[in-house]
Amino acid sequence: MTDVTIKNVPEGAESDVKRMAMVAIERFIRRRDVRVPKAVEEKFEADVDGIREANSLDKKFAKDELEPKEVVK
Repeated sequence: MTDVTIKNVPEGAESDVKRMAMVAIERFIRRRDVRVPKAVEEKFEADVDGIREANSLDKKFAKDELEPKEVVK
């Protein structure tokens, strides 16, 4: 891993900055190392879209398939 130096941290905020940096590092490592199975991810997206649609909101994950337009030359 690369070393990171954070400059111009106000006095007294050092421990808070370290805690926030650790949260960012943990999130990065989790995203890098923990893989969610594709089926679980698809079910999650379908469930969220279903809830949003039931509440008259736009779907978040659904991808609308567009029909290709005919090109006139």
